[in-house]
Amino acid sequence: MSRTKYNPISDETKLREEINQLDKWANANLLKIEDLYIEDLYFMSVIDKSIKLIDTFLYAMEKRNITVLATLTRVQIDCVCRTYASTMVSDADKFCEEVLLKDTPINRLVDKDGKKLTDKH
Repeated sequence: MSRTKYNPISDETKLREEINQLDKWANANLLKIEDLYIEDLYFMSVIDKSIKLIDTFLYAMEKRNITVLATLTRVQIDCVCRTYASTMVSDADKFCEEVLLKDTPINRLVDKDGKKLTDKH
């Protein structure tokens, strides 16, 4: 398996174009999936939110709006925490059902050891 060399993008306009293409690419590929599991829906929602946050982050960065940038960074960290939380539970399928279908807040759910899934944890 060959690895693709990572080339960071330094031009903000080019970066924004790449992110816009990523969103289109993700949506096009999602339409091809035939069998979806509840975990797929959960992760797709987190990925979609993250892509939109990055796009908004770039706009705020262009305006040099530090207050908005800080807020968006916190929301992006929340996306990471939500994703990681799914690995801390004994049944990821049940976890995703609780969050997506029953609207249960993650901080009301528990990990494999029975400890609440708070941001601090």
